[in-house]
Amino acid sequence: MNQPSGAEKVTKSKIWTGTVKLGDLALEVEGYGKLKSKHQRLLTTPTHATVEEILLKPGSLVTKDSIIARLSNPQISQKVREIKRSYSHAKATYLQVELKQKREVLAHQAFQEQLKSELEIAQLKMQAEEKLMKKGIISELTFKRSELNHRKLSRRITIEKTRLEQLKEVHFQELAIEQDNIEQQKENVEVVTQQFDRLTVRAGIDGVVQNLPVELGQSVGMGEQIALVGSVDSLFAMINVSQSDIDLIAIDQQVDIDTRGGKLPVKCNELIL
Repeated sequence: MNQPSGAEKVTKSKIWTGTVKLGDLALEVEGYGKLKSKHQRLLTTPTHATVEEILLKPGSLVTKDSIIARLSNPQISQKVREIKRSYSHAKATYLQVELKQKREVLAHQAFQEQLKSELEIAQLKMQAEEKLMKKGIISELTFKRSELNHRKLSRRITIEKTRLEQLKEVHFQELAIEQDNIEQQKENVEVVTQQFDRLTVRAGIDGVVQNLPVELGQSVGMGEQIALVGSVDSLFAMINVSQSDIDLIAIDQQVDIDTRGGKLPVKCNELIL
């Protein structure tokens, strides 16, 4: 190694001069990666089906109601029709039972009115015969028979009132059973209708179709992936940095993401070694 010597000279033009300052030294670390959707929705098949129609391709922008594809399953379609018929039949049966009950109640009420009329006649007859008996025109036996008939009619009216109340209670229970049947059929309709509606594959969220691994006419099994939709407004970046520079990165550190269309200032919120 050569030692400094006074014989060596450097011209002033070749020397940079400046004032020593105290401050932060900016260090930059570069890395490459991808922008990914923060929110993703995986769309799968509700049952075994056939891809009947594909309306959108990967890269298509979608809203939550956008239809990506349509599937078909003849068994589900047939089941929807059968369940809806059962639901309609249950409602019709309820109306028939309700109409029958009204006729039965009216018949009992009419019979009660008839007994009341007979009781009124028996009451008048008994009162008239009581006066005739006291005058000796008719026998006491004849009066007792009229009195007995009056009591008999009174008891029958009381019994019929009780029967009518019991009948109404039975009717109430019958309608409750029929109503439960209607509710059960309604739930069945909702379940099978949801299955049928899911054969129309909708995006579910606003974003972009990222993956569509099925083809037209393809048979797919239950739970098989139809499409993957990801958000475009809410994203995160995964940046790969060399291991030698990892010590220069920290949580909450300022990061500039170059999207080729401009730079986005963000903060580092996770480190994966």
